[in-house]
Amino acid sequence: MLVSAAALIGNAYPPFAVGLSATTVAGSSTSSTVESSPVRGLFTGGSGDVAWTWAYWDGDSAITPVSPGLAQTTFRATGMSVGTKTARFRGAARDQVTGETLVTDLVTVTLERGEPPLTGSVTNAHQAGNSSSVINVTAGANCSHSGGVAPITITWSDIAGFTKAPSGTTCYYGAALGPGETRTGSGTVTFRDANGQTAAYGFTVKCENTGTPAPPMTVTVNPGSVQGFSDGNIVTTEAVTVTVSGAVGGVAQVVWTRISGVGLPNWTGLLATFSYDAGSTNGTWTGGFQVAVQDGLGRWGYGAASAQFTSFIWQGPIN
Repeated sequence: MLVSAAALIGNAYPPFAVGLSATTVAGSSTSSTVESSPVRGLFTGGSGDVAWTWAYWDGDSAITPVSPGLAQTTFRATGMSVGTKTARFRGAARDQVTGETLVTDLVTVTLERGEPPLTGSVTNAHQAGNSSSVINVTAGANCSHSGGVAPITITWSDIAGFTKAPSGTTCYYGAALGPGETRTGSGTVTFRDANGQTAAYGFTVKCENTGTPAPPMTVTVNPGSVQGFSDGNIVTTEAVTVTVSGAVGGVAQVVWTRISGVGLPNWTGLLATFSYDAGSTNGTWTGGFQVAVQDGLGRWGYGAASAQFTSFIWQGPIN
């Protein structure tokens, strides 16, 4: 409390003394600028006209007083990394009338920068293509993050039914889709900072081919049963014709195989015959055959035919 001039005796002032509101102050933040709680310099006596200054004593010189010329100040450090800084300061009070200067006890200042919370976000991925054939449709999910301690690693999860091609903050998921086909899935992106702090976020992926679905493919063989006659060793049947309906992109491949009995298939395009080497034996034999036809979409259709082989070699005398 100030003493008025009228109360002074013999033009003398009450004894001048100084003190502190606190001898320790602290501050904490997750940002790079950290500031302490305030400390106030106190005084009694004297003329009442007092000027204050705050001066560094020891410790981390990155800490400085915010209001070095006022009775009350906080202390601040900028550009702090995660961790703690400590320094000590003294306050000095000068009586502007008498010129008397007194210093306070030391003030210990502790500033702590905590680890910034690691947060992030991710977009859902959706991509559509339009084709009457099988196409690869690729959708990209994008993510971003903030906080944490660098470096930040990003991990994209696998999703069943999709290929994965991560590229930093974007991950591409792809699927081979026929016309009218849609594929969906869900995944997770995980962020991890240098101190092991993690944050994970879920997202969805949708890829679709909006093309018109291909019609059903059917394969027929006409005639479905053929015969062959010979008076020599090789018996060859009449030809059969393969008819394909619903093929998209034309016929890409035709393959005949024997599935029962005897004989070999012989084909060119959609025409085929069947043959059997009877040797010098007379008789009748049968064989079953299957044709597999592939269209431009990679779909397979199947048909079948049967064959009968008859060999009659004259073995009597020749007149």
